[in-house]
Amino acid sequence: MMQQYPELRYMCEDGVYFALFDFLLHDGQYWGEDYTFCRRYIEIGGDISVLKDAETGHIGSATYRGNHEIH
Repeated sequence: MMQQYPELRYMCEDGVYFALFDFLLHDGQYWGEDYTFCRRYIEIGGDISVLKDAETGHIGSATYRGNHEIH
């Protein structure tokens, strides 16, 4: 992904990084970091999957945990 998105490269005192997980504003809507990363990955031909019955979580201003039920 770093080769596909060179415009997301930035430097800090301790090294070179890529802002692949930064949020995105699209058509006036805020897209969170995880969604933005997945969108970028799909745009370059990647495929996103969800493991059935896998416990997942997100930690941010609040912690969310759960299982995705596939229908």
